[in-house]
Amino acid sequence: MLLYSTLLVFHTFLFPHGDLDRRINDCSQLITQFPDSLSLYADRGELYLQHEDFDLAREDFSYCLSKGFQNANVLEGLSRSMVATPTLDSALLFINLSLDKDSSSFSAIEWKAHLLFLLHNFCESAEGYEGLIRLLPNPSPTLYLDASNAWVNCSGPGNIGNAIAIIKSGMDRIGALHVLQKELIRLYVDQKDYKGALIEQSLWIDRATYKASPLLERARIYLLAGERDLAQIDLENALIELSKLPPYKQGVPGMVELKERIEHLLTQLKG
Repeated sequence: MLLYSTLLVFHTFLFPHGDLDRRINDCSQLITQFPDSLSLYADRGELYLQHEDFDLAREDFSYCLSKGFQNANVLEGLSRSMVATPTLDSALLFINLSLDKDSSSFSAIEWKAHLLFLLHNFCESAEGYEGLIRLLPNPSPTLYLDASNAWVNCSGPGNIGNAIAIIKSGMDRIGALHVLQKELIRLYVDQKDYKGALIEQSLWIDRATYKASPLLERARIYLLAGERDLAQIDLENALIELSKLPPYKQGVPGMVELKERIEHLLTQLKG
């Protein structure tokens, strides 16, 4: 009983702290002391995954399975450990087995969607991401981007529309974040829907504190739409915005490069 209590203390309080290498070493020492504790092997496998030691992680998770320890976390860990191997089909098999045991695991649902994308099952991947987004109380912007990317790669009519729709739904739900708005603009431009792209880019400019860069981007969209005069106005306004910055900011390498790009495009237009 004393040994079991000691194991629980270590198991509960050791792993949230310290650097990863030390945590792996500490876990290995515990395994030496308690070689029959399969949960320790599973914990070390998780640490190996974080350390991207996939072969070692796979050894620990496989050992757990060989001893009959086959809970959802072990099966998911084994699936994740296979990502750097040619056996993605096996990774998909094990994540399905994990979901059979715990169909509500958000991490497993996301991992399956990612695997489907890697296996070029883009439509199923997109549906998986969208299903996860509906389940989560606070989905991250990355999930919306991943879902959109999967729809873009999914062959079939209307899937670009699905990509646009999921990004819009993300903006409605978690806010018009720049990363989502930028993706929406890119999708509009790819579809040659310059009107939609210009509307979103103009909204971005209205919210931006520093407007020179988004003005340059809108000028490029105007050029694609054949509106050279409006593009020139935006470029001239972008230079004005840069001139309003304090001298020390104007001298920052990024700002110098931005000014050169604006001037180069403006020269091409006027030439």
